Amino acid sequence: MSTKLEKKEEHLAIIQSRTELLQQNYQNELETNPKYSLEVDPEDKYKMSPAQKEFVKQYVEFKNVNTAADLAGIDMDTARQFFIAYGSQQEIRRINLALYHRQFATRLLNLDEIGGYLTCLLTGANVPTGDQLRTADKLKIVDQLIRLNELKQNALQDPSVVMMQDIDVQIKNLSVATLGQLIQQSNKKEKQDIIKTYDAEDMLTPEETAYLSTLPTKDLLQLIDDTNKGGKGNDK
Repeated sequence: MSTKLEKKEEHLAIIQSRTELLQQNYQNELETNPKYSLEVDPEDKYKMSPAQKEFVKQYVEFKNVNTAADLAGIDMDTARQFFIAYGSQQEIRRINLALYHRQFATRLLNLDEIGGYLTCLLTGANVPTGDQLRTADKLKIVDQLIRLNELKQNALQDPSVVMMQDIDVQIKNLSVATLGQLIQQSNKKEKQDIIKTYDAEDMLTPEETAYLSTLPTKDLLQLIDDTNKGGKGNDK
């Protein structure tokens, strides 16, 4: 093993250790902090009735007052009162933010899968002898792993780093070069334009916009298509 490769692997071990600690702390926050709960008013902060909680739950799911009222079994006058209530608005925004972070946690798992695949290539685990990599190729993989961990660290500070990217891919079918491109790719402008189309009347909250940005592009386009067919939030 070359001295250069040894030094790079030592650097990789340090950055991986830091990344794992950040990721563990982040996951613990998601699991224990009521701020990230998907339950409506988990601390009973707003003293909501069961009907109001059900309405908020359905509104977060469908982004439509009419649909939420139907599913909650309440009339439209009650639904409108629930919708404009301070507690409802606060919980709608909080839960959308919680959904955003949970989608981000899923994206981190996808990055972990990429990292695991690269690590297998690097160590030669379950790789036939004839397919073992040369030192030059291992150096490239270590570089990719370092960049991947740097991406994860940046993302844990600013989730939008990876949330605007479509990284739901079949890892095993990608080359090392493609993985490198994947780590750098960004569909940010494309998705922003699509979301603007959906939010033509500027009716979405920042949290709702952020959550929509977590969806794969194909799902976002399907949502817009379904909305156009059925009508979007006429009574928001």
